[in-house]
Amino acid sequence: MAGLPIRDKDHYLSLKVFRLAKSSFSTHIPISCDYRDAPGNSLEYLDNNDVTITENIPHFALSDLLTLPQQLGNVYLGETFSFYINISNESHQICYSVVTKVDLKTSNKRTELQRGSTSHSELRPDGSIDLVLDHEVNELGSHV
Repeated sequence: MAGLPIRDKDHYLSLKVFRLAKSSFSTHIPISCDYRDAPGNSLEYLDNNDVTITENIPHFALSDLLTLPQQLGNVYLGETFSFYINISNESHQICYSVVTKVDLKTSNKRTELQRGSTSHSELRPDGSIDLVLDHEVNELGSHV
């Protein structure tokens, strides 16, 4: 056992796949009451300190802030599915001859999403390979 290099990780590269989704405007629900009511001016104070309120339009429901969806949601037939792929070298070693090939498999066929495979001569420590790809969903069922 002596003389063998000790690896601190099982895998040098990490793969992350993210679904890209459209952002939407944040909504604000204004709550108000008369100052003589039980809450008094406390609701107005909270409302005035809310960061989602559009300046100079105090009781407008849409904000000028954008929010990202909190759930993946569904992908419908005919919709374009966009995603981001990140391959990171999380080791202290240089990785040589890194090849990326992206396929999508359905129950009937396998589709090549990236035209041919892409070869990278080396990937330095803390380096990454980033890809953004689109695919139009034209078949029902699960996609892997």
